[in-house]
Amino acid sequence: MRTSQKAINLIKSSEGLRLNAYPDPATGADPWTIGYDATRGAIKGMKITAEQAERMLQSDIACFEPEFENLVKVPLSRNHRAR
Repeated sequence: MRTSQKAINLIKSSEGLRLNAYPDPATGADPWTIGYDATRGAIKGMKITAEQAERMLQSDIACFEPEFENLVKVPLSRNHRAR
């Protein structure tokens, strides 16, 4: 599967872009989050560029696409995948 640009735009608009790492609102600490809600590798005080955030998002998508394919057991249309 290849995540559509429509789905990527939905992720971006719902998560928002933050270039400075911020703590988990519930704990005030770990896990730290940055970019489009990425937690892998995010640490206190970390700052990134918009280009780095984009690469992190693409990396996360590539990591989770296979898991999505394994979990979904019914046929999905391209529109279903993009929502």
